[in-house]
Amino acid sequence: MNTEKQIKILVYVLLMALIGFAIGVYFKMHSGLRPYKWSNGESIFEVMPVKEKDTIMYAIKIYFPNDPKPYLIYLRYGPREVSDIKLDGQIKKKIADDKLVYITIDPEENLTGKTVVGALEITKFLANRMFYNIPVKSALTKKHGNKDVKTCADATDKESIIWLKLGNETKVYSSNNCIIVQGINEEEIIRASDRLCLHLLGIMR
Repeated sequence: MNTEKQIKILVYVLLMALIGFAIGVYFKMHSGLRPYKWSNGESIFEVMPVKEKDTIMYAIKIYFPNDPKPYLIYLRYGPREVSDIKLDGQIKKKIADDKLVYITIDPEENLTGKTVVGALEITKFLANRMFYNIPVKSALTKKHGNKDVKTCADATDKESIIWLKLGNETKVYSSNNCIIVQGINEEEIIRASDRLCLHLLGIMR
């Protein structure tokens, strides 16, 4: 075998190895982005990752009674991605009969627009007539400008308060009619918000 042929074979082998490595890296990086099925113990839901610009969203198929066509809901995180977050399982019952919900934050925590994403995630299901059809207003826990001031002390049977806040653990819990959506940082507040959404929609317990 001449030298030129040996070089061609070596280049070919190296190229195949490089392609194989690249494919392996790709699937390792994107293995979590494959569609999957999620069960809440009674129903099974199809979850499909969808890339929108630079953001990964999760589309989940749900069905309404007497309608064979699926309805797609979109969240930043799917059920598998928030399954580690603790949640008080009584929240759905507490909020079901509300006439109004306030989503409040502490202005002194200096939260940015990231936390607003969490608030919008919750609002789009509570205010949607196909789900809860409950009006949602924004507020602050302390006086700041012309915003309404709402704290857990203002929560009633018909007017829940949802407080998005920072804390030393990412979780969703309640105190009477106040629901606390807590994250160790703002991205975790979004993740906890989606955990609450999936609970309210019945996709997760």
